Amino acid sequence: MKQFVSLGILITMFIIGPVCLAAEESKVVAVVGGEEITEDYLDYALRNVPQKYREGYEDQAGRLKMLENIIQMRLLASAAKTEGLEKKPEVRMQLKDREAGVLSSAYVKHLMESVKVTDSDLEAYYREHAEMFTVPESVKMRHIVLKTEEDAKSVLESLKKGADFGALAREKSIHTPSKDKGGDLGWVPRGLALPEIEQAAFSLDEGKISDIVKTSNGYHIIKVEGKRPKTHKELAEVRETIRTLLEGKKQRETVEKKISELRQKLDVKVFMGDGKK
Repeated sequence: MKQFVSLGILITMFIIGPVCLAAEESKVVAVVGGEEITEDYLDYALRNVPQKYREGYEDQAGRLKMLENIIQMRLLASAAKTEGLEKKPEVRMQLKDREAGVLSSAYVKHLMESVKVTDSDLEAYYREHAEMFTVPESVKMRHIVLKTEEDAKSVLESLKKGADFGALAREKSIHTPSKDKGGDLGWVPRGLALPEIEQAAFSLDEGKISDIVKTSNGYHIIKVEGKRPKTHKELAEVRETIRTLLEGKKQRETVEKKISELRQKLDVKVFMGDGKK
């Protein structure tokens, strides 16, 4: 069943959502008390519908439903003005906040137009942060964890005689997270496992089984099923990741710099906390 936005949600949406004004004249789709509602404004309203309601507005009937909601909102707004509600302190504060929000959002968008990330920026960041793009050596392994050394010796002997590692892990291992998966730990990068486990695992050849390894968690028997060497991602693989990171950084710096300039220019005074006078 299609879901539609209630009038209450629509009003809230317009209070907190961004405003998008058309740069050119748009077709008029309705008039309320002499005030035009344009097709661009209707499209703006539809773009800002919460995701879970959007299916209800994808056809012409949905567009008409949204237009009716906007008309109702304009009628209520007109009635509020007639009764002078816009002069109430709390309403005036909300209107002022709304104006500040719209203008500040528009100004930030304007500032962002000057933020550019060049190929040189990408290449420099890639060189200077090489470790970020290094994929560490890793092993694909299984393990069986036993409570006592005697249990571990018994299991190891069974493995040497050809018993299935996964089946024994499911039957004997006390490591709950991997037990039901036949002891499978997946790919484990160097530096993440316990030192004793890492030393044993990375020294094994693919397909080999370790001797008993004692840790604070018990007695382990490890099987290595795959090995991957340390690799380094090429710039082409991470170019867009770096671009997104640098754009975000430059955008934050641009806004922070402008706020600092405006703070000095407009002589901000604070009368609370440390700035109390």
